[in-house]
Amino acid sequence: FALSDEQRMIADTAREFFAEQATSARTRAAMAGDGIDRGLWASFCGEMGFAGVFVPEHAGGVGLGMIEFACVAEAAGGQVAAIPLLGSAMALSALLADGGEQSAAQIEALVAGSTIAAVATSDQLTVSGERLSGDAGLVAHGAIADLLLVIASGEAWLVRSSDAGVSITPHGTIDQTRPLATVRFEDAAVIPLGANA
Repeated sequence: FALSDEQRMIADTAREFFAEQATSARTRAAMAGDGIDRGLWASFCGEMGFAGVFVPEHAGGVGLGMIEFACVAEAAGGQVAAIPLLGSAMALSALLADGGEQSAAQIEALVAGSTIAAVATSDQLTVSGERLSGDAGLVAHGAIADLLLVIASGEAWLVRSSDAGVSITPHGTIDQTRPLATVRFEDAAVIPLGANA
């Protein structure tokens, strides 16, 4: 398919932004730290509004679509930007699909970049009531995430990483722009999403 003029403009703007901001020096500095360029992430979310590209305007986003977001994501990948883009996008998508009142504040925080999300998927997790236990394995950006989107057996939950029962152990990785952490849950409180709410 061909991009519209507006989509090409967004793609060009994103490429220029990352070329100027996601420099090798800044990326190396992020790699030496926790794997995220927090200044870049703040500009990405706040100044540019890119985190909310596909989020409806009434929810605090820009109100465009996934094609526009794909243009932004391609530009971020092309520059190897040290930002937690995938976790944020997946958490936003899950919260938008959920549509519950409890989702609004989480969406606002993710769009603003004040909350960082990571995604944990595993077939070794069990939920009893609203408590989660098990090993989620390695999670990208798990050690810096405030919020975990947990996906297992076709169901999804949110878990605050600071809650009791959540254990996160960071690991060194070859790709230090995508740091990994082991995440384990022991009777951790969950916020159900979608059909399992």
